[in-house]
Amino acid sequence: MNHTNDNKEIHVLMEAGDKIRGERIICQYRKERNAVLVHLTGGHKGLRKVVEGLPAEAVIDRVWRFKSSH
Repeated sequence: MNHTNDNKEIHVLMEAGDKIRGERIICQYRKERNAVLVHLTGGHKGLRKVVEGLPAEAVIDRVWRFKSSH
């Protein structure tokens, strides 16, 4: 995946349990498994999908910004 990061050093997470968080995440992979319905907070529902590759990669395309209610 060719994404520029404004000359910032990119840290690649490769250990089991490493997590990334973003508003939009782009994945590049070879295989996917069926999505599973998961329960989120406040009665909301979401989907979880397992992707596989040699290697599978993900990049944060849009940073998640917490919207406070001031």
